[in-house]
Amino acid sequence: MGIKGTPRGSNRRVPSAATWPEHYWCSDFADGDTPEERIATVIRFLLAKEEELTSLLQSGGRADIYVFLAPLAALGIELEPALLAILGRLGVKLGLEFIPPPSPQ
Repeated sequence: MGIKGTPRGSNRRVPSAATWPEHYWCSDFADGDTPEERIATVIRFLLAKEEELTSLLQSGGRADIYVFLAPLAALGIELEPALLAILGRLGVKLGLEFIPPPSPQ
């Protein structure tokens, strides 16, 4: 988790004088979680925080969900329309990024 304006620290090889340019929260997949289950968990979390999220967006803030996946085989993702409708109503953008596996040497 990073809070805007706070030092980034040196654990990521970033000089301690650097600060986070914006707030962020990161949630890792648990063993056995599917991308759909993890996204649904994050959406339920946002729904429980709807009042705070609405305040953030109305004050000019932004909320995005980005999912970074590095599948070793073909992967399909199907999201329930109800979950997508919640994101739309909340004004949250969903981005998916698939990172290809490294090429064999």
